[in-house]
Amino acid sequence: MRALACFLAALLALSVPALATPSFAQVSGARPAVQVALDRARSVMVADPAKGLKLAATAELLAQDLPQGRERIIAIATARWLSSEAYLRLNQIALARPIIAQSLTDIASIQEPIKLRGDLLLSLGSLQMDDGQAAQALASYQRAFRIFQELKEARGQALAYHYIAGLYLAANDHASAER
Repeated sequence: MRALACFLAALLALSVPALATPSFAQVSGARPAVQVALDRARSVMVADPAKGLKLAATAELLAQDLPQGRERIIAIATARWLSSEAYLRLNQIALARPIIAQSLTDIASIQEPIKLRGDLLLSLGSLQMDDGQAAQALASYQRAFRIFQELKEARGQALAYHYIAGLYLAANDHASAER
């Protein structure tokens, strides 16, 4: 019963707009055209992943024009991550997998916690679960949770908890899922 309550609380946190931040990583301070393109891709991703994929490609092209530096790295990686999310939603996992791996590599030089890294780790964990690598998936979800926790990102924490609970429920470990 407690697991159900935790699950419902996580879903509530995901559905209340006032409590939720954007569901995808956001480029702070990015030039407006790039940010607008990323926001447009985010906004259609769930309803129309094919359109989201096209918009993510446009955002990546715009991000390529940014000057070298942290902002450009995050903008490009965010656009690519959005592309990977579209591929996942279109059930083209083989196309998503290398994009997620490369995006994590691309942001490795950014040492501080960033929301994008947490988002990418959640995506990676989902791929690892699909591959039957539960221990690796759990590690990815836990790393994502710690990042979101450090950033005080409540929605990201709720998502990470949701994925962790789902992993335990899939393993029929209801006691751990309740925690």
